[in-house]
Amino acid sequence: MQHHVLSTVKICFKHTKLSSSVLSALAQSLCFVALGFRASQLIDYHLTPTQANILITKLKQHENCRSLVLLQFSDRYTFICHRQRLRTHYLEYINGFTGYYVDVQGTIPCKMNGAPEDMNRFMMQELGPYLESQASNDNDALMVPTLPCFMVCLTGWLLEYPVIYVCHQVDEIMDEWEPRLNCLGNHPLEWIKLQINCQQQQHPLLSFTYPTQLFSDKKEQKELLEQVQMKFCQRVANPCASSPAMELIVTQETVSLDRVAL
Repeated sequence: MQHHVLSTVKICFKHTKLSSSVLSALAQSLCFVALGFRASQLIDYHLTPTQANILITKLKQHENCRSLVLLQFSDRYTFICHRQRLRTHYLEYINGFTGYYVDVQGTIPCKMNGAPEDMNRFMMQELGPYLESQASNDNDALMVPTLPCFMVCLTGWLLEYPVIYVCHQVDEIMDEWEPRLNCLGNHPLEWIKLQINCQQQQHPLLSFTYPTQLFSDKKEQKELLEQVQMKFCQRVANPCASSPAMELIVTQETVSLDRVAL
């Protein structure tokens, strides 16, 4: 599978100037999604809807990639997702296991009571019906023609961040070229990195931050980290039998930056 995914990535990104190391890292991340280690991977390079459709079609030609689907938002955001993992993640969402949402629009980060209402509507009216339809057809892609104003928040959810940043007003008109300001700069952040150790090489799996001051209770911090570790350890411990042994490595450090891009 790894050779197929790398070959596909090289073909689909041959129009870019991306280095071989960047393409290899992207291919490795997509392999982790195909193995079910993650629900989604953001393709952090521009793909038109047509190019994204070609990518998912070619990826699914390998039997171990048949569970992959595409979520495409306008021509700006492309996600390759594991159908079953994403559906499980969605079912947890509608059952109330939504993680922490943090409003970063003011002067200091503030915890919210739950997900923004406009994102809730998208989940119920678009994502949910699409995932349920997967049981009866092979629709490989959900194409959303207009970029939602809650895209930063939705990205955090799709990538399974336990702490999700919110930097929009509900139902505001989206200007996709307007920078989204936030108050995370010059505030201490806990930076959590998850990596896969395989055959003496370490590969990035997931990376997220949360404001230290919002989780000042050490017990709460410990519980958050343990939940993340448990979720991904269970996934990594059960790869297909032909895969080499893999180990999850989790690191944490406190950082403070002048500006934080979301």
